[in-house]
Amino acid sequence: MQHGKGITRRRFGRGLLAGAAWTACGGAGWPVRAQMPEPGQRPVRDGSLRVLNPRGRVPVGIIIDDSTCLVNLNRFAMPQFDAAWGGRNPAYHKPWREWPAEIPDAFVRRFAEWSAARGVRGKYSVVPFPACVGRLDRGLPGWSRGELEASLRLVREELAPRWDIHPEMVTHTRVIDL
Repeated sequence: MQHGKGITRRRFGRGLLAGAAWTACGGAGWPVRAQMPEPGQRPVRDGSLRVLNPRGRVPVGIIIDDSTCLVNLNRFAMPQFDAAWGGRNPAYHKPWREWPAEIPDAFVRRFAEWSAARGVRGKYSVVPFPACVGRLDRGLPGWSRGELEASLRLVREELAPRWDIHPEMVTHTRVIDL
């Protein structure tokens, strides 16, 4: 099979799986192509069906993106983003020098307590090398080893039980030889 021409391995696998399922069910009850809605159109809703949300509530997940321990990533990354865009993006012409250098653990703890009390869950990312300030596995200049360990412990003990913790890119503006 040639790459870029004809059927792909993924499409072939999906077709094979669909055919096997069709055969296993004897073809009964499976929609035929003529009954499928046109691409981009929603199928007609069966009035006899109702969606019941868990605990009678609408589930909500929150994504906390590009976070990290202690470092106010935006303050340090803003001039890097501006340089990467050659000064052409006005979004990066903000007064970043006036912003605090740190996101205090007290703020993260209040957020963890708030979300736990309300059953809020989601994705919380941790940038391991925030804006090239320092590495979470080696230390952050300007913060003691104890402060960094306490911040990491806060993420592990207070957030991780209810949030999926994801490492983000090593950096958004620099290429690093891992």
